[in-house]
Amino acid sequence: MSPVERKKTYSTLDWLLGALAFLLIAGTAALYYITAGGETDLGAIWPKLLFLPVLLAGWRFGLIGGAVSALVGSAALAPQLIYYVGELDATGWADLSELLALNLVGWCFGLVAEYQRRRSSEAARLTRDLGSANAELAELVGLRDRVSRIEKLESVSRLAGGVAHEIRNPLAAIKATVQVTPQEGLSREAREAFRVICEEVGRADTAVKRLLGRSRRSPEGGRVRLGEIIAEAVELIRPRLGNLSLTVDAAPEGCCVEGDADALRQVLLNLLANASEAAAGRIEVTLAVEGDEAIIRIADDGPGVGDKDQKRLFEPFFTTKPNGTGLGLFLARQAVQTCSGGIRYVPRDGKGALFEVNLPLSKTD
Repeated sequence: MSPVERKKTYSTLDWLLGALAFLLIAGTAALYYITAGGETDLGAIWPKLLFLPVLLAGWRFGLIGGAVSALVGSAALAPQLIYYVGELDATGWADLSELLALNLVGWCFGLVAEYQRRRSSEAARLTRDLGSANAELAELVGLRDRVSRIEKLESVSRLAGGVAHEIRNPLAAIKATVQVTPQEGLSREAREAFRVICEEVGRADTAVKRLLGRSRRSPEGGRVRLGEIIAEAVELIRPRLGNLSLTVDAAPEGCCVEGDADALRQVLLNLLANASEAAAGRIEVTLAVEGDEAIIRIADDGPGVGDKDQKRLFEPFFTTKPNGTGLGLFLARQAVQTCSGGIRYVPRDGKGALFEVNLPLSKTD
């Protein structure tokens, strides 16, 4: 480091301590000459006191500070010793040796302080470099994760397009067969089953078109009554429940949100299907209004989700099921987000799984 660069590193405190060191040198030299030849000989004391400012200067300014302060202190006391050249007594020679020791200490201590200062500066630089490297590494990891998510989304898009294309023809065949099948003489239950089949085939066809075209990134305009959507989803899932108990508490009347009824119904069906596969004996569905949001909670008494898996629940292709695709929760989150809502998993400490869907309430009457 050049002297100019070094000068820029000194703080106000450094300069104050440097000034103090030279004031101590000047004061010690003055007292040395004032007390010389007095009744009380204090001449042996002052050279020893010079060690204090020399050490102080060496500590704050390194080799330069220690060397310069030692030379200045020696020069301040040298005239008195030079005056007695040739007739120095034992005390004079002791003072001279102390000045030589003062220079040796100033240079050595300054050199050690300089070395320590450089090590501290290098350590600070390495710390800054390490911080910059960690920041760059974090940025690279973030970029890698974003690229990975983009690749997964592209894979989902390609898979969805392929699956949707293959499903449309069977759906059309099912719908056409149901429509041309004579219903005269059928029981009321059979006609109701035909009606449900037609409706569900229509919903499936709508979902397939959405996957093929990817044209509906935002929900259709319109108000959705959540109580009705929950009731429809529950009725559709009941045949799959077997001996499981399903309780529904959707008390809030007129609880409406803006969104796509079919998409929200499919979200609830996905969550209910997952709950029916995990539950040991009970599933609970509740609807509540909290502030300006509607909260749908679907809980089961199954084993829940492990801590390591909770952060990845909504990633595409992540699944804990042997035959799962890993797309159900991912698509559910996509659908809820298009309605300006959110979906999350709530840990319950071994009491099963709980999913919450929050949706902003409709502001229109």
